[in-house]
Amino acid sequence: MYRRLTWLLGACLLSAVAAAAGRFEDCRACPRMVVIPGGTFTMGSPESEPERKKFEGPRSGVRIAAFAIGETEVTRGQYAVFARDTGRPDPAGGCFNFGFNAVFDSSDVDPDVMDARTSWHAHSFAQTDEHPVTCVSWQDARDYAAWLARRTGKAYRLPSESEWEYAARGGSKSIFIWGTDETGACRHANVADATLRRENANVKKQTEDAQRAGYSAVRFVECEDGVTYTAAVRGRQPNAFGLYDVIGNVWEYVADCWQEALPENGAAHDATDCVYRRVRGGSWNDAPAELRSARRSRVKPDVPRNDAGFRVARDFTVGEVNARAGK
Repeated sequence: MYRRLTWLLGACLLSAVAAAAGRFEDCRACPRMVVIPGGTFTMGSPESEPERKKFEGPRSGVRIAAFAIGETEVTRGQYAVFARDTGRPDPAGGCFNFGFNAVFDSSDVDPDVMDARTSWHAHSFAQTDEHPVTCVSWQDARDYAAWLARRTGKAYRLPSESEWEYAARGGSKSIFIWGTDETGACRHANVADATLRRENANVKKQTEDAQRAGYSAVRFVECEDGVTYTAAVRGRQPNAFGLYDVIGNVWEYVADCWQEALPENGAAHDATDCVYRRVRGGSWNDAPAELRSARRSRVKPDVPRNDAGFRVARDFTVGEVNARAGK
C-alpha cells in the first residue's frame, strides 16, 4: 500500500511538472498531451491558393479557447489497452485497405471492398505498437476518447475541426505547415512519396492512370521519406506547437459532422442525420493537394480504414485554467 501511494504521489508530481512545461499525461497508458494556447486564426484557404477546394471558404477569423491535444496520433499500443479493458470486438466487416484493391477515390466505401481478414491488430502491412492505430472507424475513435474520459475523470474527446486546423497550423499561414514547397513534405510528414511509388505497384498504376485521365493533382510528392505505409510516431519534425504528424501518416478523425460551410467558432458541428464525418491532415498515400493545411475531407463514420486514425483533445477545468493563469 505504501509503495502504491508513493508511486501515485510521484506520478502526480511528474504530471504537474509536465503540465507546467506545456505537456502532460493523465495516466501511464494515456497519450501525451500538449497545451494549446487560445487565440484567433483565419481558417480555410484564400481563393488564390493552388489546388484549393471550394469548401475552404469564405474565410473568417475563428476564436479558439485554450485546450490540450495529443502530441501524436493515438498509437496501436495505446488503443490496445482500450480494446483489452473494454473487451471491444473487431468490426465484423473488417477494414478498407487502400492500396490493396481497385478503389482509388475512397471517400465513399462500399461494404464489398472491405477485407474481413484485417483489423487494427491484423494489418495489410507491418506495424508496431509505436505506429498510429489504423483500421479503426470514427465511432471507434469517439469511443476511445469516451473511455479515456471515464478512466481519468478528465474531459477527453475528439477535437473539433476548427481546433484541429488551429493546432495543426501552429501559427503558420502558408499552404503547408512547413511553407510553400511541396517537396519539403518528407521532413515533416509521411506522404505519398518516391518510397510508396517504388514499393506499391498498385498505387503507382492508379496514380499514373489518373494523371493520364487529366487529374494533375493526383501525383507523388517528389521527395523520399523512407517509409512505404504508416510510420512510427515522432519520426518527423514537429510543427510549431510541438505536434507530430499532423500532416500525413494517417487522416485524423475530428468530432464534426460534414458540412460545406466553415466553422464559425471552436465548437464541433453535429447533426442527428450525420452521414459523413470530417477527417483532416492527409495520410501516407496522399498527394500534395491533400496535405495542405486547409484541406477538408470526409468519411463514413462506421468504416475502418488503413489510412485513418485520430488524436484526442482535452478540455481544462476552471481550476486548471486558474492554475495556469497563476490565480
